[in-house]
Amino acid sequence: METVFFLSGGVYFNNNSISVNGTVSDDSIGSLSPQLGALADLVSISGDVEFAPVAPYAGLGWRSNNSDSGWGIAVDLGVLFQGTPDVTNLRLNAPVDVNQFAAVQDFLAEQEEEIKDDLDIFQFYPVATLMLIYHF
Repeated sequence: METVFFLSGGVYFNNNSISVNGTVSDDSIGSLSPQLGALADLVSISGDVEFAPVAPYAGLGWRSNNSDSGWGIAVDLGVLFQGTPDVTNLRLNAPVDVNQFAAVQDFLAEQEEEIKDDLDIFQFYPVATLMLIYHF
């Protein structure tokens, strides 16, 4: 039995997404609207984060190469490049619709940038594969 190293590559049809839900601090709510400050416990923020729908993949692998029939194993370690996160549908959920106000839109734009910065590390997504092989 000999071992073989190999390079792998391909394209992944990506469906990675994240739903974002959180609370907003009393200070932030009060600075947006004094009326909302009184309703701070009823206000939340939500949205979605998506990555590129098509993502290239590159990897390096090792496999046992059975020239005879029998079992073997293979390991492939690589990285999927799914691009920078795209934040969509970010909104404040409140008893009254406040998302059209300029101060709220500015606040949501700041939050969008913070979310992108926090999730930017996931543009490179590690992949590990262990395969069990049987040769006839």
